[in-house]
Amino acid sequence: MTSPTSPALTGSCMCGHVKYTSTTLPTHLTSCYCKTCRRLSGAPFLTFGDFPVTALTFTSNPSSRMFTSYSGIAVRSHCRECGSPISMQYKCEPETIGITVGSIEEESVRGPLPRVTSHIFVEGGGEGRLKGGERGEEKGDGEG
Repeated sequence: MTSPTSPALTGSCMCGHVKYTSTTLPTHLTSCYCKTCRRLSGAPFLTFGDFPVTALTFTSNPSSRMFTSYSGIAVRSHCRECGSPISMQYKCEPETIGITVGSIEEESVRGPLPRVTSHIFVEGGGEGRLKGGERGEEKGDGEG
């Protein structure tokens, strides 16, 4: 178990200009299939880990993150340099922030991450593209 001040995990964008630490693991993981998440990620869905805002510290220059709101319900952040999606925060849940799971540095995680427990906006079309598909064999080291 980690102490309240030691990082439970760290993360960054692709280019490393945006970096963060968290004193807790995410409370749960949610995969979002909305049109915005699909377009921002270039994938059928984007998975977020929810953290208490008080547990998360961005250790990089604040100007590294660009904030956008594509709807009236949430604010997202992206790296200003590489464009990697980093976070999403619903305006109705100011005490919680969703961090893109792909930005978490796996080797830094101290303890098991929770499994994905929620799939939201599935009717947006993401799931339909996944049904009936086969999982291809993995090649290489997983890097793209």
